[in-house]
Amino acid sequence: MRKSLAVLTVCALMLGACGTKDQQAEGNVKEEEKVVISKTIKVPNEYVAENGLVEEWDPSIYEKSEVKDSETIFQMSDEQYKELVADSKKNLAAMLKQVSGSSKFEAVESIDQQSDYESIRVNVDGKAYAKSNQEALFQTIGLPLIHYHLLKGADADSIVIECQVWDAKKDELVGVVNLPMDLSNGTLK
Repeated sequence: MRKSLAVLTVCALMLGACGTKDQQAEGNVKEEEKVVISKTIKVPNEYVAENGLVEEWDPSIYEKSEVKDSETIFQMSDEQYKELVADSKKNLAAMLKQVSGSSKFEAVESIDQQSDYESIRVNVDGKAYAKSNQEALFQTIGLPLIHYHLLKGADADSIVIECQVWDAKKDELVGVVNLPMDLSNGTLK
């Protein structure tokens, strides 16, 4: 009987020790799953959609957002930030290509970016551009450009994206639009 009791006690101790190891392993997994928030991006609410999320940013990429009176604050890890920058840059390039091939903006032949979207060159058919809805064009490309610069850490009040408009046939400058300043009242000045 004593042998049976001793064997039973040893088995119980071994099972108890295994349970402790499993709990410790679960605790380690839970700690590893925690995201270290190291990046904070502040976006003025005038550049945020009504639901509090920046239209261009995938909500699964950042950890959390907080909507305040004048701004929305996004928090994320370094890894999420790098993924969001890469995703935004890819989407921005695709959007500019789509605009230049769109029937809505027939005057636009191509759009080239310089210095990581600090400025862009819009190559147009000069005659068609003069008759086109220029406000709609710059509102369409402006918001994604501004979002990208905010993501890169630019202060909302100091963002200036120079958009040079060139007549592609004559190779001459038609005009310059500075975003967001030239659209600050909702219309192109």
